[in-house]
Amino acid sequence: MFVRDIQKNFQDALGDAGTAAEESVSSIRTVRSFSGENKAKAGYGKEIDRSYKFGKSLATAAGLFNGLIGIVAQVSRL
Repeated sequence: MFVRDIQKNFQDALGDAGTAAEESVSSIRTVRSFSGENKAKAGYGKEIDRSYKFGKSLATAAGLFNGLIGIVAQVSRL
């Protein structure tokens, strides 16, 4: 259950980052006319950082799980 929750949060965060990028690109004239490039970059960066945090947790959990399974499999062969 723990990994499933992390995966869901990771996918949600990536979706939010994609939405932020899509909104900025689709309204690029408005963003540029109000000098909002830095704000748009900051918003996208925030979402990417959030997804990175979840991705890092997901990779750690998967690594620990796979390592534990590998150790158990090797010990069971003895």
